[in-house]
Amino acid sequence: MYVIDRRIEELESKLIKLQNLKDDIEGHKQDAIDMTVETVRNFISDSIDDLISNISMEIDLQEIDSELEHDIEDELREDFVDQVRDEI
Repeated sequence: MYVIDRRIEELESKLIKLQNLKDDIEGHKQDAIDMTVETVRNFISDSIDDLISNISMEIDLQEIDSELEHDIEDELREDFVDQVRDEI
């Protein structure tokens, strides 16, 4: 009986070691998943910020183009009116 009890103790000890190893692996796995998720979140956040910045710049450029277009049109009209007046 002593041999069987001793063998059971050894198996229980190995089982505890295996359980601890499994817990360590699960912990490392979860840490790796968390780091990956955080990295992806940061990448997505940075990409969104870049897109918003690019869109804002495009909108600003479109507004500037629109303002310049109106200014150029006004100048051309004035020049045309001045030419017509000069001819008359």
